[in-house]
Amino acid sequence: MPHLRPTPKAAFTFVEVLAAMLFMAIVIPAALRGIQIANRAGVVAARKSTAIQLADKLLNETLLTSNLRSSGQGGNFPDAYKDYRWRQSQRTWPEDAMREITVESSIWFKIRNTACVYPRW
Repeated sequence: MPHLRPTPKAAFTFVEVLAAMLFMAIVIPAALRGIQIANRAGVVAARKSTAIQLADKLLNETLLTSNLRSSGQGGNFPDAYKDYRWRQSQRTWPEDAMREITVESSIWFKIRNTACVYPRW
């Protein structure tokens, strides 16, 4: 009977395991940071969209009710949108006897203890 040699079992070496752990230690925090940045960008986009909708609604209400405020008026939106502010201005159109009415909406919020204001939508 021929002598059978035991076949080596397939396994990872200690160096390969350490290399894989080092790779994961570098990749996982970078991937999580990317996810965090994408999440923040989504939050900012949603708040900008809300600010645009609020400004559009205020401008339409102003035009429909003919409630043209004097230039430089501003304030806060109702309680559900208390962090959103608005400012309305108007000026005479240069060519005709028309008025240009502008409504600016802004939002204030914190990202890592840094106040951010995104005006003029």
